[in-house]
Amino acid sequence: MDIYKENIGNQETFEYWSNEVKRLEGELEIARQKMSSFESQDKKTENQIETKITKYLCGQDGRTFSRAEDVQGSNSFFGLYNENNNVALFRFCGDDAEGIANRVFSSDDICRIVGGGYRNGTSVHTIKPGKIRRVNDGWEVIEPTEVELL
Repeated sequence: MDIYKENIGNQETFEYWSNEVKRLEGELEIARQKMSSFESQDKKTENQIETKITKYLCGQDGRTFSRAEDVQGSNSFFGLYNENNNVALFRFCGDDAEGIANRVFSSDDICRIVGGGYRNGTSVHTIKPGKIRRVNDGWEVIEPTEVELL
């Protein structure tokens, strides 16, 4: 009779732990869903970084621009945005046809063409913004912007 009680006790213990594992698996799935939701929100926040041009870069010489102006001039093809602690992002912001005709993307110091080319290009798509840092009154390119000429 003791063996019978022992088997029933083992079975009850097994059922208890089996149910406990199922409960914990359910909690784990809920935690995974919450984590996925937080990661999704983080990605949305990263993608919502301000991209509105705040200044226009002028006076390019190699990898530097001598100044940044509030109003876009006729020779301003790149603009900066998201300025923070003397570092900013920059991208092409000029007239596509004029930028292609003037070959403003020729300097690897400020821009890399990662797709398409001047020959058939009619429009410009920024693939990746570049990074620049303030040096006195001017700006120096840290990382060139990447564009595709379509």
